[in-house]
Amino acid sequence: MSQYRKFLAAFALAVVSALVAVGADGVTSPEILNALVAGIGAVFVLISDPSPAVKALAAALSTVLVGISAALSDGITGAEWYQIGFAAVAIASSYFVPNSQPTTRAGGPGAGEAFISRRG
Repeated sequence: MSQYRKFLAAFALAVVSALVAVGADGVTSPEILNALVAGIGAVFVLISDPSPAVKALAAALSTVLVGISAALSDGITGAEWYQIGFAAVAIASSYFVPNSQPTTRAGGPGAGEAFISRRG
């Protein structure tokens, strides 16, 4: 489960973003769209290359899309600023939250030998 920490952080921020928007001014179409974009951004964080920079770039793309969606709808409301803020925090979490390290193999990475048991 620890290999999904970046995804879980981005997904949790998308959920909190949606809840804050609903609490601020009810359910409106722009906030729903922004929450969906943030959720899709979390999925991109999950499926992207394991590099923290690539995962942060995926989160940044969804943040930009949230901002564009908010600006094009009816202007950026207070709730949408919160959503943009949470999406920005998702960028930082995608970069700084550590995923688990891969298990090393006998003979070095990719050597094809059996996994080393760490339980003794």
